[in-house]
Amino acid sequence: LAAGRADEGIEEFKGARAILQPLRDADGESAGAKLDLARTLERLGDGCMAKKDMAGAALAYQQSVELREGVAKDDAGSAR
Repeated sequence: LAAGRADEGIEEFKGARAILQPLRDADGESAGAKLDLARTLERLGDGCMAKKDMAGAALAYQQSVELREGVAKDDAGSAR
């Protein structure tokens, strides 16, 4: 997020989330779709932190972690 532009960043990442969630839902097996959404949620959390919205940041980060953990669990063999 650019300095002083957290509000714009948050809106951009909310828009990206609105696009990526249906894509993830449409292809629940796609690790790529899940990880794209996880990265977007992480950046949304960063924006919330910049605006001192700790509850919003915690929610976005938690959702990101859950998606990443799910991908790791579903594809545990790929790390070997």
